[in-house]
Amino acid sequence: MLLEKLLNFSFVVLEEISALAVKLRLDALELTGIALSHFIELALHFGDEIVDIFIHLLHGDHVVLVLGMECSLKFFFEVFLVVDNLLALYNLLVDL
Repeated sequence: MLLEKLLNFSFVVLEEISALAVKLRLDALELTGIALSHFIELALHFGDEIVDIFIHLLHGDHVVLVLGMECSLKFFFEVFLVVDNLLALYNLLVDL
């Protein structure tokens, strides 16, 4: 009777251990799938961020180019005004 109970207990323990092992494998597989899907999502998000960074860099270059051209035009306009003022001064001095 005691031997039979011991055998039944052993079988129950083995059955519980095997069920737990299967459950742990399934949980590990499920966690792996979840982690993989999150990794793929992060990789896609990383790609989007890289594209956004390049767009901002190109936009920044565009802004720098426009500001540079604007400053160059202002500089040449100022040079033109200085030359014009010098010519006007020369004409005034010649007329005296």
